Amino acid sequence: MKKIFIIIFFFSLPIFLFSQSKIIKSAENIETDFDKGPPLPCVHPDVQASNFTATATSSSTIDLTWTRGNGDNVLISVHEAAAVDSDPVSGTSYTADNSAPFSGSEIGTGNFVVYIGNGTSASITGLNSSTTYHFAIYEYYTTDICFLTPGAVANAATPAAAPVISNVSPNNFFADKGAQLTITGFDL
Repeated sequence: MKKIFIIIFFFSLPIFLFSQSKIIKSAENIETDFDKGPPLPCVHPDVQASNFTATATSSSTIDLTWTRGNGDNVLISVHEAAAVDSDPVSGTSYTADNSAPFSGSEIGTGNFVVYIGNGTSASITGLNSSTTYHFAIYEYYTTDICFLTPGAVANAATPAAAPVISNVSPNNFFADKGAQLTITGFDL
């Protein structure tokens, strides 16, 4: 009678598992995200900033004032010649620049962050004259950067710039019959 021996070999094969955020390379170093579930929505403030006003104080400056809601900070965005049309995204960090041309974060297209902080006023400078600027303000919690949307809105139009006179000829002018006065400059 013949005896048959069966030898079973076990090989350590890499096991590839997939999760939402990473590929797990082997059974020895499994890190699970499976029990965490989907991310929870952030908790945003429930009182938005109010009494938001925009006032043109010169042909290149608009002053903003507001009453605080119950967030830790506010974010203000601006859009030239059209309403702000994109809200900030919770969980996203932004940078601000209050002087045009704006180099702060752009939210959507043409909406620039001009203020981040916990104050109740801001001045936006370097603006074009004879232009309407639209603003939106959002309360948020800084812990998980959770914005209350939609924001409160305000707008203001900068007045025309004062004329700049570079030359007057002749230097001495008398209102004589037939006399001419020549003025050169810009925004005349």
